[in-house]
Amino acid sequence: MSDWFQKQLSSDERGRRRQFKTQFASYYRDFRSRRLSEVRHNIEHRTGVTPARFAIKGLFGDTHTGSPTQPVPISETRKIDDPDLAFLAKANPIQPRWDDFEIEGKPGFPACREHLDAAIAFVAQGRKIVEVVHGTKQVSIPPIY
Repeated sequence: MSDWFQKQLSSDERGRRRQFKTQFASYYRDFRSRRLSEVRHNIEHRTGVTPARFAIKGLFGDTHTGSPTQPVPISETRKIDDPDLAFLAKANPIQPRWDDFEIEGKPGFPACREHLDAAIAFVAQGRKIVEVVHGTKQVSIPPIY
């Protein structure tokens, strides 16, 4: 990438790219410091597993708790004490709902929604800076290695 940047880009484009990087740096730092950005970084570069937990309320009142490394059963069966009625017992699937999940002790869906909204604003800010810095001038596509 260094060769491409130094040898293939015009000095004008190199300068504009540096200017963009300078103006974008604080937004990048802010976004990277968001809790779910750090969680994503830890998953991708360290643990390989999300710290999500879930508690699923079953049809018969039991609560099944788990995580990506601690699965819950796929089904549950009602306990029938009368042996003459035991034939009525059948397995029912355990079905999670969107609000059964949490990440780092906070409800999962709102945390993800908040992070997505922040990501949308982050991208919009980057586009504004691109517009100011590059305007209508060409921006080269880096080579694929």
